[in-house]
Amino acid sequence: MALFGSLLAHGSSLFGEVPVIVASTAEASKEITKTYDHIFCTRPLSASAKVLSERGKGIAFAPYGGEWRQLRKICILELLGARNITSFRPIREEEVTRLIRYIVDDSSESSEVVNLSKMLATYVTHATVHCIMGGRFKEHDTLLHYVDEAVEVVGGFTLPDLFPSSRLVRALSGTLHRAEESSQEEVDEAPPMGKRFYSTWSYCNDTTCPRLGELVLSSQPNILEKN
Repeated sequence: MALFGSLLAHGSSLFGEVPVIVASTAEASKEITKTYDHIFCTRPLSASAKVLSERGKGIAFAPYGGEWRQLRKICILELLGARNITSFRPIREEEVTRLIRYIVDDSSESSEVVNLSKMLATYVTHATVHCIMGGRFKEHDTLLHYVDEAVEVVGGFTLPDLFPSSRLVRALSGTLHRAEESSQEEVDEAPPMGKRFYSTWSYCNDTTCPRLGELVLSSQPNILEKN
Protein backbone atom coordinates (compact mmCIF):
# COMPACT_ATOMS: atom_id res chain seq x y z
CA MET A 1 0.00 0.00 0.00
CA ALA A 2 2.94 2.33 0.69
CA LEU A 3 4.13 1.87 -2.89
CA PHE A 4 0.62 2.46 -4.22
CA GLY A 5 0.33 5.64 -2.18
CA SER A 6 3.69 6.86 -3.44
CA LEU A 7 2.59 6.33 -7.04
CA LEU A 8 -0.62 8.24 -6.42
CA ALA A 9 1.37 11.12 -4.95
CA HIS A 10 4.21 11.29 -7.46
CA GLY A 11 2.80 9.82 -10.67
CA SER A 12 3.79 6.85 -12.84
CA SER A 13 6.70 4.57 -11.94
CA LEU A 14 9.65 5.07 -14.29
CA PHE A 15 13.12 3.61 -14.76
CA GLY A 16 14.74 6.59 -16.39
CA GLU A 17 12.37 7.28 -19.30
CA VAL A 18 10.87 3.80 -19.37
CA PRO A 19 7.47 3.28 -17.69
CA VAL A 20 7.26 0.14 -15.57
CA ILE A 21 4.47 -1.80 -13.91
CA VAL A 22 5.06 -2.96 -10.33
CA ALA A 23 3.08 -6.00 -9.16
CA SER A 24 3.05 -5.41 -5.40
CA THR A 25 0.56 -8.16 -4.49
CA ALA A 26 0.07 -11.82 -5.29
CA GLU A 27 -3.23 -11.02 -6.98
CA ALA A 28 -1.55 -8.49 -9.27
CA SER A 29 1.17 -10.98 -10.16
CA LYS A 30 -1.48 -13.56 -11.05
CA GLU A 31 -3.21 -11.06 -13.33
CA ILE A 32 0.05 -10.43 -15.17
CA THR A 33 1.36 -14.00 -15.41
CA LYS A 34 -1.93 -15.80 -16.08
CA THR A 35 -4.88 -13.63 -17.04
CA TYR A 36 -2.96 -11.20 -19.26
CA ASP A 37 0.05 -13.36 -20.07
CA HIS A 38 -0.38 -12.78 -23.82
CA ILE A 39 0.16 -9.05 -23.26
CA PHE A 40 3.18 -9.25 -20.94
CA CYS A 41 4.96 -12.31 -22.36
CA THR A 42 7.10 -10.42 -24.90
CA ARG A 43 10.67 -10.06 -23.66
CA PRO A 44 11.80 -6.42 -23.62
CA LEU A 45 14.74 -5.95 -25.96
CA SER A 46 17.71 -4.12 -24.52
CA ALA A 47 19.75 -1.82 -26.75
CA SER A 48 22.52 -4.43 -26.92
CA ALA A 49 20.09 -7.25 -27.73
CA LYS A 50 18.64 -5.21 -30.60
CA VAL A 51 22.11 -4.94 -32.13
CA LEU A 52 23.03 -8.60 -31.69
CA SER A 53 19.64 -10.00 -32.77
CA GLU A 54 19.02 -7.70 -35.74
CA ARG A 55 16.25 -5.90 -33.83
CA GLY A 56 14.58 -9.00 -32.45
CA LYS A 57 14.72 -11.52 -35.28
CA GLY A 58 14.62 -15.22 -34.48
CA ILE A 59 12.59 -17.20 -31.97
CA ALA A 60 14.76 -16.21 -28.99
CA PHE A 61 14.08 -12.48 -29.23
CA ALA A 62 11.05 -12.07 -31.51
CA PRO A 63 7.98 -10.41 -29.94
CA TYR A 64 4.92 -12.53 -29.33
CA GLY A 65 2.71 -12.57 -32.40
CA GLY A 66 2.07 -14.35 -35.67
CA GLU A 67 5.74 -14.60 -36.68
CA TRP A 68 6.80 -15.97 -33.30
CA ARG A 69 3.96 -18.52 -33.27
CA GLN A 70 4.97 -19.68 -36.75
CA LEU A 71 8.61 -20.06 -35.67
CA ARG A 72 7.50 -22.00 -32.60
CA LYS A 73 5.32 -24.26 -34.75
CA ILE A 74 8.23 -24.98 -37.09
CA CYS A 75 10.52 -25.79 -34.15
CA ILE A 76 8.00 -28.16 -32.60
CA LEU A 77 7.15 -29.96 -35.84
CA GLU A 78 10.54 -29.97 -37.58
CA LEU A 79 13.08 -29.94 -34.74
CA LEU A 80 11.48 -31.23 -31.54
CA GLY A 81 9.19 -33.93 -32.92
CA ALA A 82 9.56 -37.45 -31.54
CA ARG A 83 10.84 -38.75 -34.88
CA ASN A 84 13.61 -36.15 -35.11
CA ILE A 85 14.63 -36.56 -31.49
CA THR A 86 14.92 -40.32 -32.03
CA SER A 87 16.85 -39.89 -35.28
CA PHE A 88 19.40 -37.62 -33.56
CA ARG A 89 19.98 -40.04 -30.69
CA PRO A 90 23.14 -41.62 -32.22
CA ILE A 91 24.65 -38.14 -32.56
CA ARG A 92 23.90 -37.30 -28.93
CA GLU A 93 25.34 -40.60 -27.76
CA GLU A 94 28.47 -40.06 -29.85
CA GLU A 95 29.01 -36.59 -28.38
CA VAL A 96 28.34 -37.81 -24.82
CA THR A 97 30.93 -40.55 -25.34
CA ARG A 98 33.45 -37.96 -26.52
CA LEU A 99 32.63 -35.77 -23.51
CA ILE A 100 33.10 -38.60 -21.00
CA ARG A 101 36.35 -39.66 -22.66
CA TYR A 102 37.62 -36.08 -22.56
CA ILE A 103 36.72 -35.71 -18.87
CA VAL A 104 38.49 -38.97 -18.00
CA ASP A 105 41.60 -38.02 -19.96
CA ASP A 106 41.68 -34.50 -18.55
CA SER A 107 41.24 -35.62 -14.95
CA SER A 108 43.90 -38.34 -15.25
CA GLU A 109 46.51 -36.04 -16.77
CA SER A 110 46.31 -33.41 -14.03
CA SER A 111 45.01 -33.01 -10.50
CA GLU A 112 43.37 -29.68 -11.30
CA VAL A 113 39.63 -29.15 -11.03
CA VAL A 114 37.73 -30.08 -14.19
CA ASN A 115 36.00 -27.09 -15.82
CA LEU A 116 32.61 -28.74 -16.21
CA SER A 117 30.88 -25.59 -17.47
CA LYS A 118 33.29 -25.25 -20.38
CA MET A 119 33.04 -28.95 -21.24
CA LEU A 120 29.23 -28.87 -21.23
CA ALA A 121 29.25 -25.76 -23.43
CA THR A 122 31.53 -27.58 -25.87
CA TYR A 123 29.26 -30.63 -25.79
CA VAL A 124 26.12 -28.58 -26.49
CA THR A 125 27.91 -26.80 -29.34
CA HIS A 126 29.12 -29.99 -31.00
CA ALA A 127 25.84 -31.88 -30.52
CA THR A 128 23.68 -29.06 -31.86
CA VAL A 129 25.87 -28.20 -34.83
CA HIS A 130 26.32 -31.91 -35.61
CA CYS A 131 22.54 -32.29 -35.82
CA ILE A 132 22.13 -29.15 -37.94
CA MET A 133 25.14 -29.42 -40.24
CA GLY A 134 25.62 -33.19 -40.33
CA GLY A 135 29.17 -33.05 -38.98
CA ARG A 136 31.33 -31.81 -36.13
CA PHE A 137 32.28 -28.16 -35.80
CA LYS A 138 36.01 -27.47 -36.02
CA GLU A 139 35.70 -23.81 -35.04
CA HIS A 140 33.76 -24.36 -31.83
CA ASP A 141 36.17 -22.18 -29.85
CA THR A 142 35.26 -19.24 -32.11
CA LEU A 143 31.56 -19.91 -31.63
CA LEU A 144 31.88 -20.19 -27.84
CA HIS A 145 33.83 -16.93 -27.79
CA TYR A 146 30.96 -15.16 -29.56
CA VAL A 147 28.43 -16.84 -27.28
CA ASP A 148 30.21 -15.74 -24.11
CA GLU A 149 30.65 -12.24 -25.49
CA ALA A 150 26.99 -11.96 -26.48
CA VAL A 151 25.68 -13.29 -23.16
CA GLU A 152 27.90 -10.90 -21.20
CA VAL A 153 26.91 -7.90 -23.32
CA VAL A 154 23.17 -8.64 -23.38
CA GLY A 155 23.09 -9.41 -19.67
CA GLY A 156 24.94 -6.24 -18.71
CA PHE A 157 23.55 -2.86 -17.72
CA THR A 158 23.37 -0.14 -20.36
CA LEU A 159 22.18 3.44 -19.89
CA PRO A 160 20.46 3.49 -23.32
CA ASP A 161 17.94 1.01 -21.89
CA LEU A 162 16.84 3.65 -19.37
CA PHE A 163 17.14 6.67 -21.67
CA PRO A 164 16.32 5.35 -25.18
CA SER A 165 15.65 8.81 -26.63
CA SER A 166 19.06 10.23 -25.68
CA ARG A 167 21.59 10.18 -28.52
CA LEU A 168 24.28 11.37 -26.12
CA VAL A 169 23.76 8.39 -23.83
CA ARG A 170 23.97 6.01 -26.80
CA ALA A 171 27.16 7.68 -28.00
CA LEU A 172 28.78 7.37 -24.56
CA SER A 173 27.66 3.79 -23.89
CA GLY A 174 30.69 1.51 -23.87
CA THR A 175 28.52 -1.61 -23.68
CA LEU A 176 26.57 -0.62 -26.77
CA HIS A 177 29.77 0.03 -28.72
CA ARG A 178 31.01 -3.36 -27.57
CA ALA A 179 27.82 -5.01 -28.85
CA GLU A 180 28.21 -3.29 -32.23
CA GLU A 181 31.84 -4.41 -32.49
CA SER A 182 30.92 -7.97 -31.54
CA SER A 183 28.13 -7.97 -34.12
CA GLN A 184 30.52 -6.80 -36.83
CA GLU A 185 33.08 -9.44 -35.85
CA GLU A 186 30.43 -12.11 -36.32
CA VAL A 187 29.82 -10.87 -39.86
CA ASP A 188 33.52 -10.56 -40.73
CA GLU A 189 35.02 -13.63 -39.04
CA ALA A 190 32.29 -16.12 -38.21
CA PRO A 191 31.82 -19.34 -40.19
CA PRO A 192 29.14 -19.28 -42.87
CA MET A 193 26.23 -20.34 -40.66
CA GLY A 194 25.19 -16.74 -40.40
CA LYS A 195 24.83 -13.97 -37.87
CA ARG A 196 21.27 -14.89 -36.95
CA PHE A 197 22.41 -18.38 -35.96
CA TYR A 198 24.81 -16.83 -33.47
CA SER A 199 22.27 -14.44 -31.94
CA THR A 200 19.76 -17.25 -31.39
CA TRP A 201 22.41 -19.80 -30.42
CA SER A 202 23.69 -17.47 -27.69
CA TYR A 203 20.32 -17.69 -25.99
CA CYS A 204 20.05 -21.46 -26.40
CA ASN A 205 23.56 -22.10 -25.11
CA ASP A 206 23.03 -19.76 -22.15
CA THR A 207 19.91 -21.66 -21.03
CA THR A 208 20.91 -25.25 -21.86
CA CYS A 209 24.39 -25.41 -20.29
CA PRO A 210 23.36 -24.24 -16.80
CA ARG A 211 20.51 -26.78 -16.79
CA LEU A 212 22.93 -29.59 -17.69
CA GLY A 213 25.30 -28.42 -14.97
CA GLU A 214 22.47 -28.47 -12.43
CA LEU A 215 21.51 -32.01 -13.46
CA VAL A 216 25.10 -33.23 -13.10
CA LEU A 217 25.46 -31.63 -9.66
CA SER A 218 22.07 -32.89 -8.47
CA SER A 219 23.26 -36.44 -9.14
CA GLN A 220 26.20 -35.86 -6.77
CA PRO A 221 24.65 -34.69 -3.46
CA ASN A 222 27.83 -35.45 -1.50
CA ILE A 223 29.78 -32.92 -3.57
CA LEU A 224 27.05 -30.32 -3.08
CA GLU A 225 27.19 -30.82 0.71
CA LYS A 226 30.97 -30.23 0.73
CA ASN A 227 30.54 -26.92 -1.13
